[in-house]
Amino acid sequence: MRLIEIEAWALRILESVRAGHPIEDARVELKSEWPTDHMRAARQLAGHANAARGEPILWLFGINEGELSVPGVSAEERSNWWAQVSARFGDDVYPVPQDLAIPTDGVAVVAIVFETDRAPYVVKVAEGGSIQFEVPWREATGVRTAKRSQLILMLAEAIALPGLEVFWAEVSAVVREGALDLLELDATAACYFDSDPKARIVFPFHRCRATLSSTPSSWANLEPPQFRMTAGTDPATNVVATDADLSLMGPARVAVQSWGQVAFPGEPPAGDLRMVVELFPTRSDRGIFFEVLIPFKGEQPPDGTVRQRWSWSSKPG
Repeated sequence: MRLIEIEAWALRILESVRAGHPIEDARVELKSEWPTDHMRAARQLAGHANAARGEPILWLFGINEGELSVPGVSAEERSNWWAQVSARFGDDVYPVPQDLAIPTDGVAVVAIVFETDRAPYVVKVAEGGSIQFEVPWREATGVRTAKRSQLILMLAEAIALPGLEVFWAEVSAVVREGALDLLELDATAACYFDSDPKARIVFPFHRCRATLSSTPSSWANLEPPQFRMTAGTDPATNVVATDADLSLMGPARVAVQSWGQVAFPGEPPAGDLRMVVELFPTRSDRGIFFEVLIPFKGEQPPDGTVRQRWSWSSKPG
């Protein structure tokens, strides 16, 4: 994962915490400080990584979710902490970390993204008993020993999710005369899916969504109700799109679109827009997630029935 992607992911979580919104992303763990119980931290990390089914997970240090505060941590302590935690994993196999210190309001938050593609992860059990190792599993916010069903999920062959590249994205937001309490959103992202030609992947639109967030915080997690994906080129030999889903039979350019009315947040936007997209194909309990920061282009003058209109775009030219 690129550093800019880690930073964008972390900043989105910071924004949600400061706005008082609960963190609903199961791939994210918040810590107000570096945990001193290294055995417990290793078990928690292993459980989180095992349940992630190959998707990266994010741990943020220096954020107190309970108090909605950002006390920060010392970035220099990261190396010593990780040496102690990684030593608790069995067979010297642990989630590979990639870290980034993010300055915010005079303190530092440390973001660590862990790759989880070598699950199952095993941790050493405290000495003194007959059991030497455990395979932990995260369930909700707790951790317990994995059951047989969870072990099967970890070991079963998962559908090969395609790689993804986002070319550009653009969004328009409109408030119309006579409907001042509603905001019409229209968002499009031009993407390229590097899909395996030997496998057909189907994305049902009811299992996909896009959310949009900007400053001020009242523009947080706006979710247009309509979603679709269409072929991004014509002719599209590797794409079949219907009103209900899109099928990929190989690499292809795809347009991801979300639109519809949401409640107007009550104040105009004041900055760039963050678009977060979640795509869950059939026959898979894993999804594809991507986010893109779209530059604010400004407010356009009223036109006909349009009272207010704003636009964002990262489209070249």
